[in-house]
Amino acid sequence: MTGDDSEDYDDREGPGPVRVDHVGIAVESVEAADPVLRALGCEQVTDETVEGRFRWVYYRLGDASRIELVEPVAEDTFLTAFLAANGPGLHHVTLEVADIDAAVAGVEAADAGLEVVDRATFEDWHEAFVSPRNPTGTLFQLIEHREGFSEGRGPPAALFVSGERLAARSTAESLDATAPDEVATAGEPAAAEVRERIAADPFCARFGIDLVALGEGRARTRMRAAPWMANFHGTLHGAAAYALADSAFAAASNAAGDTAVALETNVSYLEGVDPAEARLLVADAERVHERGSTAAYRVDVWLLPEDATVGDDDSEAGTVGNGPGVRVAAFRGRVYRP
Repeated sequence: MTGDDSEDYDDREGPGPVRVDHVGIAVESVEAADPVLRALGCEQVTDETVEGRFRWVYYRLGDASRIELVEPVAEDTFLTAFLAANGPGLHHVTLEVADIDAAVAGVEAADAGLEVVDRATFEDWHEAFVSPRNPTGTLFQLIEHREGFSEGRGPPAALFVSGERLAARSTAESLDATAPDEVATAGEPAAAEVRERIAADPFCARFGIDLVALGEGRARTRMRAAPWMANFHGTLHGAAAYALADSAFAAASNAAGDTAVALETNVSYLEGVDPAEARLLVADAERVHERGSTAAYRVDVWLLPEDATVGDDDSEAGTVGNGPGVRVAAFRGRVYRP
């Protein structure tokens, strides 16, 4: 399109921020196919076997292209059936999304004959598959990479298109979108009275912790570090970082309105914080597993750049620099719903 016929990306209906992550090619032997990709200028990044069922080997070609070779390891898998019916060739196209829930909702709402046939959550990513029974005949995988995806797999510059996760970029761009008295929702909104009750937590008020986003199984809280939060080393007391993470954990697990109480928690402190700098910290919580009356959550605590704001009280949007900041703590918790 040209001239006035063009349209801004953000004005289009669909799954939200999205980009092609990689093209998946089914092969009978990675060893046989590897020289082909190397001859074309591809560089191997990862080589993994998943649950003893299939092997995936990831390649990059420059800064914006990724190719994945997928080889069956076990018998009677989706790959063996595909290869028996079609031989080696294109298996799927993977689209990276910033928010898997929003992406699935957008796909299901579209009038395009699309069907989401499978969803799964793993430790390092969320995924959903769009059936190839559509006019393109293509199996599409939607994937939201979690922060830990690059750990043990290589530098983000090699793994991700443009060098960073799309979810991280989206987080950086949206952190300033909500004020504490105008709590945003992500996904299916929680009832107003639930949001108000969580936002009015008296303990959080003591620490200056604000609830800035709330949705089904997700929540974001923020806190500005202060000198009184220092320990005897002069760094942020672990209890302060824990309180911020725990507040997001509590909000996410109670967002639906049903009472959830903690069974266990643990936290890893990754980086020290100087509370005298009065920097903002943000905790992002999300549900990673649910079964019966229990559920597990992961919370990442971020120290934001000096000029960052998250839902500042004035109407001007703040800035958070080029990324979500430095991850200073990783928290995990499990809840029980009576």
